[in-house]
Amino acid sequence: MNSVKTFQTASRILIGPGSLNQIADEVKRLKGERVMIVTDHNLVKTGIVGRVEGLLNAAGISVKRFDDVEPDPPYQTAAQAAVSYEGNEGGSCPRHRGRLGPGYREGGSDTGHPIRMR
Repeated sequence: MNSVKTFQTASRILIGPGSLNQIADEVKRLKGERVMIVTDHNLVKTGIVGRVEGLLNAAGISVKRFDDVEPDPPYQTAAQAAVSYEGNEGGSCPRHRGRLGPGYREGGSDTGHPIRMR
């Protein structure tokens, strides 16, 4: 049995003033046409999610939002996000296609990552 696992992070991270304005270019660089934002109500209240949606929509990129993530989300929350993704043809980057991945653990802070894209 192979006990070695692979964890890969983004190979490109943009930071600094104005970096958010490049989000549509980054999605297009990844050959994405549709994006699913997985977040919580508090982040929506800050306005940042709406700003991201506006930038993506202005670039002709379709956006789906799942904003029912709570702190330390249970398995059911990630499963609901995966169903929401599948039912609405969520993201489209070729590297990712959506269903709940085997790496999800309850109480984790990241609900979006385990949603594998088909």
